[in-house]
Amino acid sequence: MNDLFAAVYENDFIGFFSSGFSEEIYNQFLYQKYGLTLIISVLLGVLVYYKLMDKPRFARLLYWLIVLLVTVVFNFVFLFTDARSTLKVAGFTFDQEYLSLAIVNALYAAVLFCLLSVIVKFFSINTSKIPF
Repeated sequence: MNDLFAAVYENDFIGFFSSGFSEEIYNQFLYQKYGLTLIISVLLGVLVYYKLMDKPRFARLLYWLIVLLVTVVFNFVFLFTDARSTLKVAGFTFDQEYLSLAIVNALYAAVLFCLLSVIVKFFSINTSKIPF
């Protein structure tokens, strides 16, 4: 599974990480950890909005954006702090790679949140028109 998520995070479009950083993230099995965290947290965020918050007062774009923002910020902060601390313990120091990988993860979270919203919103009663 580490190979699958490594391919997602290191594709030709995104692949701007230094080879040493990518190698260490891969060797520590962090791509797998971050990919699974991304999928689970986005799925939870979407389910929270469309199932738990399925009330008429939450059927506004503002609430959807708040849940989206919380999900994106969580993914950004989690990856940034975890990668930095894990690789620091292993004796590695990278400057900008943590930030760029965290930004990529946040973008993936936003895109995945929007895609899952299109699918899951049809199972909602009150919030089925949000955001599209």
